[in-house]
Amino acid sequence: MGGEWRWNKKAWMNQYIMAEWLQAFYLHIGSSRSVLLTMDNFPGHTAAIEIAPPPLNIRIIWLPANSTSRFQPLDQGIIASLKAHYRRQWLEFMLVSFENNNDPLDFMSLHLALRWIIRAWYHDVTNTTIYNCFRKSTIVAHPLQLPTEPLPSLNTLYSQVNNAGHIRDAMDLSNFLNPADESLQEGEYNGSNDDILQEVLAQYIQEDTQDEEEEQPEQPVYSMQAAQQALQVLIGYAESEDGVDTAHLCSFEHFERFLTAKRASLQAQGTLDQWIM
Repeated sequence: MGGEWRWNKKAWMNQYIMAEWLQAFYLHIGSSRSVLLTMDNFPGHTAAIEIAPPPLNIRIIWLPANSTSRFQPLDQGIIASLKAHYRRQWLEFMLVSFENNNDPLDFMSLHLALRWIIRAWYHDVTNTTIYNCFRKSTIVAHPLQLPTEPLPSLNTLYSQVNNAGHIRDAMDLSNFLNPADESLQEGEYNGSNDDILQEVLAQYIQEDTQDEEEEQPEQPVYSMQAAQQALQVLIGYAESEDGVDTAHLCSFEHFERFLTAKRASLQAQGTLDQWIM
């Protein structure tokens, strides 16, 4: 799908997940360039560095205490953009479900949530947004002025969903976009880092055994034949519909050729295996 997913019952970062992310980050950077990685001093982050220390070409700098809202580029608009585009897809899904007299919660799945957030990251959170947020954080000196990309306006879509679902007393749109339980307030941590670290560790050990017992819903597995048939529908639509960009048609055709070649390769391999047997 283009992303890695990890979870626990608290929906909270811990040192083991963070250490896994760090190792993937180190591998992504490689050894040919020098990189500065800034992080807040959340106990899960600091403990992860002990598990997965950085290579010599990667330097880690900890943001000052209670300064995340000012210096963390993610908090300058990157997270807000990601959440807005993710929830736009959720609203669109709800609207289609209500219009078809379905309850969206009956068809919502983890697979869809992952698909939406990965799509939002790759297609909607632009390089310009990320660049501007780094400049706004003042981590990078001498800011350049670039056009600001506004967040998508969801007011109309939100109203359509409420009307289609006959929802009364709907929550405010701002609360929908930014639920209170998703906001971590600075200064929320009480006690020493060691105390919090031990608490996180204890939670992780307990969750690790409980998580194995959770049953995950099975996702449908599509055959290559079904994928090729779906592509034929898409190609036919793109060819007959005015206003469809040629690039989209080329993408469908490129993927169709990929599947055709893959199918031929599998058939050839099957013939070879039979001959050897």
